[in-house]
Amino acid sequence: MAQVTLSRITKRYPGSETAAVDDVSLTIPKGSFTTLLGPSGCGKSSTLRIVAGLSRPDYGVLQMDGRDITHLSAARRNIGMVFQSLALFPHMTVAENVAFGLEMRGIGRSERETKVARALDIVELGHLAARHPHQLSGGQQQRVALARALVVEPSILILDEPFSALDRKLRETMQIELYRITRDLGITAMFVTHDQEEALTLSDSIVVMNQGRIEQQGTPREIYGAPRTRFTAEFMGLSNFLPARCNNRALSFEGLTTEMPAAFEAEGNCTVALRPEGLSLSSTRPEGAALKGHLAEAIYQGASTSYTLDLPSGRRITARTTDCGLLPGQEAWIAWTPEALHAFAA
Repeated sequence: MAQVTLSRITKRYPGSETAAVDDVSLTIPKGSFTTLLGPSGCGKSSTLRIVAGLSRPDYGVLQMDGRDITHLSAARRNIGMVFQSLALFPHMTVAENVAFGLEMRGIGRSERETKVARALDIVELGHLAARHPHQLSGGQQQRVALARALVVEPSILILDEPFSALDRKLRETMQIELYRITRDLGITAMFVTHDQEEALTLSDSIVVMNQGRIEQQGTPREIYGAPRTRFTAEFMGLSNFLPARCNNRALSFEGLTTEMPAAFEAEGNCTVALRPEGLSLSSTRPEGAALKGHLAEAIYQGASTSYTLDLPSGRRITARTTDCGLLPGQEAWIAWTPEALHAFAA
């Protein structure tokens, strides 16, 4: 395993007016699981391809354990790769697919068989070594691809949306398996996804990207619970944005004045956001800060109910909470936990 450092990496594709990767500096610590997260076209896969050696940057330096590998070919970087398109060889058995990379490295048969058996044990597929890919389920094929990447004992494991083609239940199972395997092996991993829940589940560190740049980097708790920009907040599911004003640590919005979030320092016009799952509804006014409105919708969703409240200003707030028995048309008060209130510069 290795530490990977990107310093001011920039990549622009021919014919494009904007850079796909725009002055990105990032360190992926040894033994960590780092996820690049963002919408399509934000630059996450382009960044991953540069680390993998599949694309060359126009500017910047890429290092692995302090060694400059910017212009080193992919074959000489000792990187294990798993992509959405698994590219398993249909005419080869599971064991032969996993052994392919070792053969290309000139590893002898005896050592190759030992390494393949160990890799298949890690992904719990040793009993299927003689089968062919078409005889496997989608999840089993993913495990074969993962074993093939791990068997070469890579310095870093790179995964580009490997589970996006799987159904939800299987995807969640594979996420847990990948979490277990990478932590058991202590391997350095770099993962790309547009799925927020997947990033929160797997990562030690999340890098949110937007228009080729890093919008915010932090732990899953920091990215979800303390977004620093409106883009990060919206992408991580924060909603209920309301115009507000900040003045001397007081925050005013919708006719209410309350204390400003501790992490927010701005003055003047700003924007407030209320996280839906941190809100609660009641028919009577609760203690502390709260807003009053008319309940427009109540949509039962099993573990929670989605409530939409019309405020006197004409704006709407959505809350996802336990079923409180309120019905559309009733007056209701909406309150929030301190962690649910966020503020951003206008």
